[in-house]
Amino acid sequence: MSLPPALLTRVNPKLRIGHRVGALAFKLGMMSMYDRWGRMFPATVLHLDNCMALGTRVNHSSLLQEVGLGVKSLKQLDKPQRVYFEKLGVEARRKLKAFSIHPTALLPPGTPIRAAHFLPGQHVDVQGVSIGKGFAGAMKRWGFKGFPASHGHSLSHRSMGATGCRTDPGRVFKGKKMHGHMGAKNATELHLRVVRIDHDRNCVLVRGAVPGPTGGIVSIRDSVRERGRGREWGPGAHKQRLDGTKPLPLPYPTYRGDPPSGQVDWEGPPADTVTIVAQDQ
Repeated sequence: MSLPPALLTRVNPKLRIGHRVGALAFKLGMMSMYDRWGRMFPATVLHLDNCMALGTRVNHSSLLQEVGLGVKSLKQLDKPQRVYFEKLGVEARRKLKAFSIHPTALLPPGTPIRAAHFLPGQHVDVQGVSIGKGFAGAMKRWGFKGFPASHGHSLSHRSMGATGCRTDPGRVFKGKKMHGHMGAKNATELHLRVVRIDHDRNCVLVRGAVPGPTGGIVSIRDSVRERGRGREWGPGAHKQRLDGTKPLPLPYPTYRGDPPSGQVDWEGPPADTVTIVAQDQ
């Protein structure tokens, strides 16, 4: 798909080649997995439920590709949203999010984004809304030490202490760590390893935890750290990572063709890149 010339002139020409679009997914929960050495590690299951590329727009010299997740009835949309999906000729989506991409990575509206968009072994960044904890004190919210449990402290063991200064400046500075609402904020987990791709269920399993509750919506995209050194696509893709392994040739701009079947696991780094430290008996 190509952009109109009038729209292409508004795109920043210094955008990095190979900046792929991301994906939206539902967080299904966590499970335990084992590597080839028998060590257990936690993994999070992310389901790309009817993830699809939608329209494009330019905002502040950045080309944005909108991606939709899930299915929603047209009766639940207002008129501007209904007209938007009718012009694209696609079914209404439950959640929308725009990703900054390079013009060469543009996808036509209606292109499905499957789990095959990612590969086992690559690193991704996962963003979501953290679980809300409600109103919390300073000790729980910021990890303050608090006051001693005895020796003259009455009813102030979990107090945060002083919050301001003296007559000058005579106020509390903005951003002071105090009690307040905890959680329910945008959070990003960087550089998570993709350990399994389940093509049959259209799921991506990443190592570790991701923000948000079970059933929440998260966004997945290529790791920003991989873009800086040893990119997995575009210029510099031949370079090696810090651990000695080469980046993976990711499908660009996305996986096309019939979806594969089965599960594909990450087998771990090559044996020659693993350092074994002998322990003294």
